[in-house]
Amino acid sequence: MNDFGPDMTSKNAVLLIILDGWGYSNNIEGNAIKQAKTLHWDRLTTQCPNTLITASGEHVGLPKDQAGNSEVGHIHIGAGRLIQQDLQRINTSIESGHFKTITQTQTLFRKIRKQGRTLHLIGLLSEGGVHSHINHLLALIEVANEAQCPTHIHAILDGRDTPPSSAKQDLINLERYIENKTYVKLTTLSGRFWAMDRDCRWERTQQAYNILTNPSPQTFNAIQALEQSYQHNLTDEFVNPVALNEAHPISSEDTVLCFNFRADRMHQLLQALGQERFDHFERPIQPIQSLYTMTPFPNSPPHTQALFKHEQHIMTLGEVLEMNQLKQLRIAETEKYAHVTFFMDGGQKANYSMMDTLLIPSPKVKTYDQTPEMSLKTLNQKLIEALQTSEYDLIIANFSNADMVGHTGKIAQTIEAIECIDQALGELIPIIQRTHTHCIITADHGNAESMGTPEHPITSHSNNLVPFVYVGPDEYRCASKKSLSDIAPTVLSLLDCPIPQAMTGKSILIPIS
Repeated sequence: MNDFGPDMTSKNAVLLIILDGWGYSNNIEGNAIKQAKTLHWDRLTTQCPNTLITASGEHVGLPKDQAGNSEVGHIHIGAGRLIQQDLQRINTSIESGHFKTITQTQTLFRKIRKQGRTLHLIGLLSEGGVHSHINHLLALIEVANEAQCPTHIHAILDGRDTPPSSAKQDLINLERYIENKTYVKLTTLSGRFWAMDRDCRWERTQQAYNILTNPSPQTFNAIQALEQSYQHNLTDEFVNPVALNEAHPISSEDTVLCFNFRADRMHQLLQALGQERFDHFERPIQPIQSLYTMTPFPNSPPHTQALFKHEQHIMTLGEVLEMNQLKQLRIAETEKYAHVTFFMDGGQKANYSMMDTLLIPSPKVKTYDQTPEMSLKTLNQKLIEALQTSEYDLIIANFSNADMVGHTGKIAQTIEAIECIDQALGELIPIIQRTHTHCIITADHGNAESMGTPEHPITSHSNNLVPFVYVGPDEYRCASKKSLSDIAPTVLSLLDCPIPQAMTGKSILIPIS
């Protein structure tokens, strides 16, 4: 597709579009992308240089066959090299036995026991490996029980990165594991819809907070509570916060340890538990001073301590642009704003002088199958305006619809979301051509192409390959066997910008002479 006229601009900018959750599969059944009417996408993938790249497992620093996710995907897109992820780092620590010897943990648990206080383990009970892993909880339980540290587990149920009604077996396994652990109790349950909101729906966070700090214990156990929720058609993600028969309120003098390793969906609850200045709702207890996380959480209360430190990622894509005085824009809806900023910059807050950011508020709905378009029209219009200014050397945009609607398991609505994306691309293409922009369209992981059936929906990510498409004024072909780590070097090559040694990825685009 070479509809690019004479180049009237002084520079060729790069537009990097990340279609969140847009994987590749030949299957038709359960594939919202294949079933959607995608006139513009079909044209791009038949007329433009394109290939498929890896976005899961060892290719992005995860365990073998582990599906990718938005955090990991954006980290690798920005880093331009392979980064061992927190999931794998913690797994390795547990497998080697090092986890049991972490001085900070040993000292903390002994201190709690000596003071007669309680350890509260809060996190996502899941084998999904996206925000947490159940094995990390089991390792903490083992160490705490050996230290004779009174421990209460507050389990957040998944059903989003795992099958919608899979928590029952996880709870059975957990209760068996703690059956002979004298010092450990399972005390509350909550669906992640409540406890892990990241969209400032503080009324949801309040429901989870209240069950932790001011519970009304019920007479039933965890399995009974879950089955009661299922009877009301509430799957794991949406289980109402409930205190079980052995629940006791968290005291401000207790210790809270969040065993999620990913920050973005826990910062609201942790702020409610530990932030000194907090005005989102009334709190019955004083802020908790002894607050811990598995890895550093940037928006948590300042006194929060982490068991595992973040590895510093230098020379990310954004940093290289800043060093070369190239101007950049990051744009996304609320749901993916942290990904195009914090995670794209290697898991750190970067305040580059040559970088602008634009957050487009996502619709205030319970689940995005209610508004498959989300706020894409507004985002796309802002994107078009930014391209037409010729102000930026690089624009990074995230289209979140395929992932956010795909997570609902509603294939008809996800098809609608895909068609909204296709329409947005159709509106962008003439602007890309008119401005002689180099455009890369790719994805961070799969989801919408592998959704199961209406009877057995799949709401989690896939480990499928993802697309890489080049739309631009120059002639290229695509190299094979590439991954997300090769995107940053590709962008820098298009900008004629030196690629730092720290980036071990190679450009996906090969010039045709």
